[in-house]
Amino acid sequence: DGPDEQDLAVALRRGFHDETSPLGAQPYLIQGFSTTETIVQSTEDKEAALDAVMQLAGALELSDEKKRRIEVATEELLLNAIYDAPRDAAGNAVHAKLDRRTHVKLGAAEQVKLHYGCDGRNFVVSVADRFGALERGNIERSLSKLLDPQGARPAPGTSGAGLGLMLTYGAANQLIAHAMRGRFTEVTAVMHVSGSNRTALARGSALHLYLDGAT
Repeated sequence: DGPDEQDLAVALRRGFHDETSPLGAQPYLIQGFSTTETIVQSTEDKEAALDAVMQLAGALELSDEKKRRIEVATEELLLNAIYDAPRDAAGNAVHAKLDRRTHVKLGAAEQVKLHYGCDGRNFVVSVADRFGALERGNIERSLSKLLDPQGARPAPGTSGAGLGLMLTYGAANQLIAHAMRGRFTEVTAVMHVSGSNRTALARGSALHLYLDGAT
């Protein structure tokens, strides 16, 4: 099977879910496989959540390269939700200018939800925030840097300015952005882990946008 068949299967599964709320990792896994939900409200929570994801990857005895891709996607999605997503009452970004090593504690209304799971074929990581500030233009500007030979090539964990999406897109076989302005943004990375890592990378990366009220 190839990316076209995989993308079609995902689209069909999404069709049976409510598009007005975050979907988590479940629609991207074979029916019957469970997922784990974790609430993240601080940078310390982020580290604990990342460790839990990597423990699952280790228990599945995935190769080091596959685990590296999972780690990059998970960390970058969590960093984006903690530092880039929060907005004040005027809609201004609260933490976006902070160094990614700066401690951040989110309020109860700002909490981030992480969902993850694996069905033996795909490892899926989904992160949702409560702000819905992600717009199509942000994604286009970020990913267009991949096409620029002189563009930024960030290191994992030190992204910001949309560079985290570049890293996540490069690690995933599918990157899905689902947002409703002022309500939530959910970004999901689907990584093919069946077979060799070279085969997974050869499948390429697909981008799916479900953006309501975000232009």
